[in-house]
Amino acid sequence: MLDLHMHLERGTLTVEYLKRFLDRAFDVGISGIGVTPHLYRFNEARNIFWNDFVASRCVNTLDLYLSLIEQVRAANLPVKFGLEADYIPGREEEIRRVLALFPLDYVIGSVHWLRGWGFDISLEQWDGRSVPAVYSEYYETLAKAAESGLFDIIGHPGNIAYFGHRPCQELQSQLEEAFLQRVARLPVVLEVNSGGLLRGAKELFPRPRMVRRMAEMGIPISTASDAHRPEDVGHDFPHLYRQLAEWGFKEICGVSSRRRFTESLG
Repeated sequence: MLDLHMHLERGTLTVEYLKRFLDRAFDVGISGIGVTPHLYRFNEARNIFWNDFVASRCVNTLDLYLSLIEQVRAANLPVKFGLEADYIPGREEEIRRVLALFPLDYVIGSVHWLRGWGFDISLEQWDGRSVPAVYSEYYETLAKAAESGLFDIIGHPGNIAYFGHRPCQELQSQLEEAFLQRVARLPVVLEVNSGGLLRGAKELFPRPRMVRRMAEMGIPISTASDAHRPEDVGHDFPHLYRQLAEWGFKEICGVSSRRRFTESLG
């Protein structure tokens, strides 16, 4: 099992704190993990996207992350290093420039912002919004992220349901299918993220129906918990991996030095 999406932001970018995540991974049978700080937390990314929320959390520097990477690689620990980068339409070249500063194994591209609105920050900010319109904009933006060529993995597709908002089943299925048709032939991996089970959605991101459709279409997947605490690493992974095999997946993907590899589910 591989858990390729986790954050150290509640602690420090240090080997000591990272080892708490790694120890938890070993406890639940995970053979390798990936650390993926949010790109917006780095000063070098200030020109990509900026608001009060980002400003209050922009506390990391490139040098700090480079030091952690160097120490962990020297110790030969089973840890890959990436970033979770917000896809902001129109800022593709600046995202590309900043990502090139980091010696990464992979980049997760995610959508958390729709024209400056952070849909997973506050439940109250959904008041008065059209859920169908929000979903339509989300999946269009997510498809553009996949098509941008910036990312190795598309993070938690379907996290627009973070607080539990959903349109009618017919529209949700139509939007998901249109998204999958656009990305099916792209050289990008879609993440199956158990962290949604711990959010208001109480469901995988993507939801099981969409994951089963991904299996039918042969879309490659990675697995992730989106852990922000050591105790959440590999959340529900034994059950998740059994489900993935039942739904028809034969393998999962990892990425090292921006090159994809696969691990058998058998």
